[in-house]
Amino acid sequence: MKVRMRSVRLTAFLVAMAAGAATTLADLPAVMDKVPANASMVVAFRNVGAFAASVQEFTQTLNLPMGEMGEENPIQAAQKMLALPGIKADGAMAMIALPDAQGNFVEDHGVVLVPTTDFDAMAKGLNAEKAGDVWTAEVEGEPLFIKAGQGYAILGKDQALVTSFEMATGSATRFETALGAVGKRIGDTADMIVILNAATMRPKMEEAIGGMGEGFDQMAEAGIPNAEALTAGVGAMQGALSTMARDASTAIVGVSIGSRGLTIDLGGQFAEGSETAASLGGMTDSGVLMGRLPKVDFYFAGAIDTASPMMQAALKAMGSKDDQSTMKVLGENADKIGGMSFVVGASPAGLMGGLLANTAMYTASTNAQGYADAYYGAMKSMDGKTVEGMTYKFTHTPGAAEVSGSKVDTWQLGIQPDPNDPESMQVMMMQQMLFGPGGMQGMTAVTKSGMVATMSQNTMLMTQALSAAASGEGLSTAADLRTTQAAMPAKRVMEMYLGTRSILEAVNGAMAMWMGGAEEINISADVAPIGIAMSAEKGGGGLHLHVPMSSAKAIGEFAKAMQGQFGDMEGDAADPMMDDAPPRF
Repeated sequence: MKVRMRSVRLTAFLVAMAAGAATTLADLPAVMDKVPANASMVVAFRNVGAFAASVQEFTQTLNLPMGEMGEENPIQAAQKMLALPGIKADGAMAMIALPDAQGNFVEDHGVVLVPTTDFDAMAKGLNAEKAGDVWTAEVEGEPLFIKAGQGYAILGKDQALVTSFEMATGSATRFETALGAVGKRIGDTADMIVILNAATMRPKMEEAIGGMGEGFDQMAEAGIPNAEALTAGVGAMQGALSTMARDASTAIVGVSIGSRGLTIDLGGQFAEGSETAASLGGMTDSGVLMGRLPKVDFYFAGAIDTASPMMQAALKAMGSKDDQSTMKVLGENADKIGGMSFVVGASPAGLMGGLLANTAMYTASTNAQGYADAYYGAMKSMDGKTVEGMTYKFTHTPGAAEVSGSKVDTWQLGIQPDPNDPESMQVMMMQQMLFGPGGMQGMTAVTKSGMVATMSQNTMLMTQALSAAASGEGLSTAADLRTTQAAMPAKRVMEMYLGTRSILEAVNGAMAMWMGGAEEINISADVAPIGIAMSAEKGGGGLHLHVPMSSAKAIGEFAKAMQGQFGDMEGDAADPMMDDAPPRF
């Protein structure tokens, strides 16, 4: 373990050596021009000093105890190494993993390129000794070999590798081409990037994918419900990931931390003509679908563009696996569905008002009435069925009401539990938590462009939903949502949002109700949602996460307040057991 910890500290030291490095955005870091094209992996920083400071600020905002890591804290290591003389503060740095003779990825087989203003001063600052062109220093009891090269210090643990390493020329252009449109956009804007060469990393990728199914084959023997379905789902995921690993050519991870918050981007470029590259064509924009939703405070919201070959295939595959659900409807009508969006609106009564009671959905369809008929047909199949002690009764009333000039259908799915089955009674309790006192019910309306639906018979919500579906100026016009969207790609295939403020308010109310003595915590009204999105372009795909600084701050303040409250409560509860005083009643 001690050797491993030393290795960790040495790696942190190597990262820290580039503190203060910087390049102009809208381009890959300049050091990428010096990286060999056959590198298995490259980690490059624009400005490690600023990056470390941003990480520290962000973790403090989230109330994370980074200071407790002590000497293993990479932020402190970076700040400490900034004091070394001779490091170029306005350069860029790269950590490079090189393949072995067989072309495979090998751990600890690489070098670090650190920009310098005075190589000799830096080497002497490390108390390094020179032997020929290579200097040797000792860091945490391990040897570190250093060589000068074109304004950089070449550092590594392998003396032979450092000695033989040659700077490349013109590599930045080659990397840009390999990254593709999605990957280049990530690389041009992120504060830190990690680029993976799929050819050399493929064995590791396949090993990781193969290990995903471990333990699932024992679930059925352990009596876990739906074990076979879960195992089949994991198997399907493994198959899809294996195909992607086979077709992948280059992958990139980008991380940015600043005043806007934390952004993590994952991108992949796939071989031209491959199955995966072909499936990523024909994408439109899920952002348009967000505008078809009512503008309400929400717990969750999202949209998905289903017009692409990849999404069409996914819908059809899901529909073929279930003959008695709305999944079948999606599969059978995939070619008529252009996209779907939903919003789980916040309830004034918090979690007790029904988590899904204020849900509205929009489905873009070229045959909206046909889709609505299939939608009701799937739910009607449940009428009269008894499943695990619960008997279902479905009712559908076409044209039951008129809302904003549109005919609206209503429906209700009642559940009669077996009074002698405790599990079915628990399901009834869960149903009330999800849908409120009214149970599972809703409304639908067919419009010119699709179907609008709600998960309650709330006329006001349906009015808002129909208005947004017609104008396209609904939830997408919310200022807090736009703040999050601005930090993600302009064209998105899929996007999901967590309404941080509404979720914290609901948890706050529930804790105040269920935990005696808990005080309500004040949550700022100006909190942007956390966003997750997918993008695709020219044979490449990306997954993007953005945590706005306002969300991070709200979560951190909430966690700190909760810790203070429940820490006090635990202390009060422990008092009678921790002193010699007579019992207190």
